[in-house]
Amino acid sequence: MYYTNDSMTIACYNISMSETTKVTRGSHAQVRKEKLEKWELEQPEKSVQALPADLNLTGEKKRDFYLSLASLNYIEAAKQIGLGARYRTDSSLRAIGYRLFNTINPDELGISKDAQTIVRNAITNRKVKSHELMNSNERSIMADVLDPDDTRKLIDGAKNKAVLALNKKFDYMLNSKKQLEDVSLSQLATAFGIVFDKSQILRGEATENVAIMAKIKTDMTPDEALKSLLNIREVQQEEKVAANDKK
Repeated sequence: MYYTNDSMTIACYNISMSETTKVTRGSHAQVRKEKLEKWELEQPEKSVQALPADLNLTGEKKRDFYLSLASLNYIEAAKQIGLGARYRTDSSLRAIGYRLFNTINPDELGISKDAQTIVRNAITNRKVKSHELMNSNERSIMADVLDPDDTRKLIDGAKNKAVLALNKKFDYMLNSKKQLEDVSLSQLATAFGIVFDKSQILRGEATENVAIMAKIKTDMTPDEALKSLLNIREVQQEEKVAANDKK
């Protein structure tokens, strides 16, 4: 269906845009619309890619396309003038529709200023609606992720998957001589140490045992006893490092 005059366009626009205009109702929606318009005006002028040389569109088709944007998006408007036979995907139709709109001079096609305003407002309204939908989806996603009740479930699920993947990796290495040979002893020891320590923590058991080879005075204060234990631990750590260096 092509629009043949501006009066028909305005009439169709008033009917088909009844749902879209709901977006602009209310002070908040109006403020968002004004901010979007201001942002677009402040953006530097962008050069629009020219239309393909073999895309021969008559003035009538360009006029029909332009006026149909009062109620249709770029994809639908491009399909309406027959571009769907050449551009099969929505992304390509949207791109050619955008380029066509920006290369059309509505004054040269005899389109009135009132009709031009209606088309521009319709495009802006669709942008506002799209932005609101995206923001709503983002808020919904964030709410799902940040929900305290779901956070623990997500962490537990990730932990179980990580353990399962690690076990499968170890099984694969054990069944493949080449894979096992490619892994150094230090890498295996590090992996074992991490797994062992984490399993001990989950069981509430110690990750390190310190043997105390000295007698602690019973009359020591808790702070003095703790300091003595830490000193013994430091000495043992230094002895281990020295022993490793000798090796």
